[in-house]
Amino acid sequence: MAQVAFSHQFSHRWSNAPQAVKDALLQEFEDIMLLLDADTDLESFEFTVPDLHSHIDAINSEVAAEKEAARLEAERLEAERLEAERAEFEALEAERLLNEEQQTLEQQQAEEQQADSELVDSSIETDVEEASTTESSEIETLESQEEATEVEAADTDTETLESQPTAVTSTETAETDISAPASFAFDNTAPQAELDADFIKELENRIDDYLSEQLANMSEDLKSWLREQMVNRLNNK
Repeated sequence: MAQVAFSHQFSHRWSNAPQAVKDALLQEFEDIMLLLDADTDLESFEFTVPDLHSHIDAINSEVAAEKEAARLEAERLEAERLEAERAEFEALEAERLLNEEQQTLEQQQAEEQQADSELVDSSIETDVEEASTTESSEIETLESQEEATEVEAADTDTETLESQPTAVTSTETAETDISAPASFAFDNTAPQAELDADFIKELENRIDDYLSEQLANMSEDLKSWLREQMVNRLNNK
């Protein structure tokens, strides 16, 4: 018969024992009670579990193997969880680095575009300044030419006035209309050669007066046309 030793830790050990061990011990107790019965035939009696200690050891080994398997499974699951967390962290880190690189690239492109825009604006301003300078130079040149033309016309008028005969008074010269020339006044008592010379001189003076007036009108027309063209050109910018 199997020997069972009890101790003061029996309650604790019984509570923590596997259910299969408890069932084997209870069956052993029932067999012992049956053996103590007077009607039991001792020669044919057999315990339900022939070797209780081996049976309990087998149960404990099986339980330990199950616990070990459960522990290994828990470790495997924990390792998978850690691996998944590591992979997720690496994916997030890679995404963060990619976003930072994208932001850096976009910032560089924005800075390059801004630099190109500033360069274009500077080039446009330079072209505008050069165009303005050129136009100002052209205007100054045209004005200088006009002033020279006016001075030349004024000199021509002065020479014409100084070259007129003494018979024409200053009042008559200032108020004479070119479109209505005054009648010639010659001294018929002078020789024919002198009369011819005075007649030619008078014609020359009237031609000078006519040309001076035409040049003055042309100068005014040219100035008006120049002002109109420059205003249109500046407004179209």
